[in-house]
Amino acid sequence: MKNLTVMLGRTLVATMFVVATPAWGQEAPLTPAQTLFESGREASNAGRWPDAIRMFSESYKLEPTPRTAAWLGRAQVESGDYVAGAANLELYLREEKEPSEKMKQSVTKTLARAKEKVVTVELVINQPDAEVFVDKQPVEPKRVTWPIYLLPGGHSFEVKKAGFTPRVFSGNYAVGQSARLPVTLDPEPKKAEPGHGDKPAGWAPEAKVGFAVAGGLGAVAVGTGIGALATYFAARDAYPEGGKCNRQQDPACGQDYEKLDGPLQGLTLTMTVSGALAAGALVYAAMRPRNGERQSGSTNTGLMVVPTVGGMMVLGTF
Repeated sequence: MKNLTVMLGRTLVATMFVVATPAWGQEAPLTPAQTLFESGREASNAGRWPDAIRMFSESYKLEPTPRTAAWLGRAQVESGDYVAGAANLELYLREEKEPSEKMKQSVTKTLARAKEKVVTVELVINQPDAEVFVDKQPVEPKRVTWPIYLLPGGHSFEVKKAGFTPRVFSGNYAVGQSARLPVTLDPEPKKAEPGHGDKPAGWAPEAKVGFAVAGGLGAVAVGTGIGALATYFAARDAYPEGGKCNRQQDPACGQDYEKLDGPLQGLTLTMTVSGALAAGALVYAAMRPRNGERQSGSTNTGLMVVPTVGGMMVLGTF
């Protein structure tokens, strides 16, 4: 009894397909696409589904109309290709501008029968014009918002759009199952523009140079200070008026002091200048802006210490 009911239902659907299909105009000759369509319809009415699928497919390639897709979808469902059949029947319902009521009813019934054999997935994406890949195969853009028909089992999905973080997920679905999957694409993190990104914390490069120069000059000041102190004691011991000798009695008296007096003055001057420069470099470095506080248009700073005879020269830009 059940088989008889199914047969009667299919016969009714087939009859509705035939009745709902208008005849071609009698005045103009049939186009190749129309000729293939008529051959497919004859094969379909005779139950020769493989021939019908071939004829309708070739006709659709030449002239892709929703009506041809509907007949192709019905033939695919009758032959057991429920996924492809459901997709073509869906296309008819979505794109046929003026469907007849009988044709619409027959397509809807055939699609409902196909859905019992497949998985129906509907992706609800928060961004328009997103690309969708199912099992690594691209989904036709216009079908992204339509129900996607799949075989039962596991499937992977990838949704992506330029400027947004892609979403990749998978699921396992049973026969006849319908799943509505919301997909949220979040904007990609903004990349820092050159010169405007976050800068590392700490002192700016010129401040570090200033500290280094201050340290170097400070070391020079300390070294020359020690040398000046040692020279001072030696010069003091050789000072003629110190009672070490008498110039009137000894012509060589004071020669040792004169030899030490020049280096002592040079060391003292070097110590004083290097100490002052070290203090200036230290103050300069401490007053430089930290990383991240610099204003645009700042100039670069460079310092160079050049040793000279009896002193040093500091060159730089501030």
